[in-house]
Amino acid sequence: MGDDTSSTPQRTWKGSVKLPRLYKVAAGILTSLSEQKGSLYNHLSAAKHSRTECLAAILTGIVRQRSTLEAVLKESRLLEVNPGFNHELALVLLYELLFSNKKTLPAGNFRINQVLASREAIEKALRKVDKARGKEAAVDDQAVVHPPRYARINTVLTNTKDVIEQLESLGFHRKSYKKSRGFQEFVERVACLEPHEFMKDLHRKDWLVFSKDAKLSHSQLVADLHLLLQDKASGMAVVALAPTPGSVVIDACAAPGMKTTYIAALMENNGKILAMDHDQERTLSLRDLVQRAGVSDICKVRTADFLTVDPEQSPYCDAEFILVDPSCTGSGMTNRLEPNPRDAAQNLDRLRKLRAIQAMLLKHATKFPKVRRIAYSTCSVHAEENEEVVGEALRFTRGRFQLEKVLPVFVEPRRLYRYGIRGTCCRSVVSTGGRHLRRGLFLVRVLVEGGRRKWRRAGRKRARKRRAN
Repeated sequence: MGDDTSSTPQRTWKGSVKLPRLYKVAAGILTSLSEQKGSLYNHLSAAKHSRTECLAAILTGIVRQRSTLEAVLKESRLLEVNPGFNHELALVLLYELLFSNKKTLPAGNFRINQVLASREAIEKALRKVDKARGKEAAVDDQAVVHPPRYARINTVLTNTKDVIEQLESLGFHRKSYKKSRGFQEFVERVACLEPHEFMKDLHRKDWLVFSKDAKLSHSQLVADLHLLLQDKASGMAVVALAPTPGSVVIDACAAPGMKTTYIAALMENNGKILAMDHDQERTLSLRDLVQRAGVSDICKVRTADFLTVDPEQSPYCDAEFILVDPSCTGSGMTNRLEPNPRDAAQNLDRLRKLRAIQAMLLKHATKFPKVRRIAYSTCSVHAEENEEVVGEALRFTRGRFQLEKVLPVFVEPRRLYRYGIRGTCCRSVVSTGGRHLRRGLFLVRVLVEGGRRKWRRAGRKRARKRRAN
């Protein structure tokens, strides 16, 4: 959100200049995060700004220090003294003044000068807030979960060996570990990674794990999309879908396209992917990523609401695998701001609306005549968006579909007996203990009744055809 001065008194500052675009973009992204619209990573990917790492540093810092910044903003009365000052912009400028490495702001802009003029009151407010909250509260403010940074090797364009060699030529050092020692050692090794170190993922050979502080954004590997910065939880939905080479797949809520490109990779870039999103602007980003990732030959992108797609119409009627990863509250994501408790009624209303749409999407996926498997995933921790949606969809199919156990290594025990799907869903939660090293995830795999047997026969038939060719 930009610098709104339309309602302010006509005051001028000598030498007034434009607000630095870095702060303007950061405030806009912060507004979207506050409204629970998208993840920090998606906003940074879409941001047209040359200083992405600086932008990321500011925003992640604000997420960590949010409660302190809000308290200082209130105590200093900055917004009251300066009518029309945008709330998110104020947080950005306060963070730069109080917590950035520079701890200063470039004078000249009208709003920045207002902050600098109140510097004494702001610093006094910070001291008062720190004293009132005490050391324990200050530590809590920093106790935000920081999963490591995951990167997926784009096996359509390159291979693991070449990527590792290029990383090592850039000064990165690969750390090894013994898989036989299990997940706990993997977690401990990842926690100790330095910014210049990385490891191969324990579960997936096409994923690498870096320190959260690794400098990857400007790497040529990332620029060429040989290495895709993707959260592992996001990729697990595609792993659960397990599309086979030569098959037809629908990605029902495809933008921004990370999952779509991973589907193509698991299909060995052989088959057909029908990717869609209801938002035209997001579809443009999806189409661009598909093109640059080298999977446009098998991926057809269109702007469409999945609910309007006729299951009997070609080519959609041939779909064997469908991924449903709908919009959700994002309550399991570590880089989103917590919803304001004062907006509880509004948040509950939004949750109900999302749940209704999610249920419609999943039920619609069951209508496709040739579908063998459906993967449904969210990054929410709310049962309303997860187990309740799945339960409603299963009742809708009247026994035609069943659940299949999925990724048991990631299951988080829950008291979910009343939903009747315990043991068949995958759920991980954000944990300060770093138990899963990922954001919160819910994932379930729905299989058509008798579909496992039919799917295996179809898979064997395709395999024989490929060998013959």
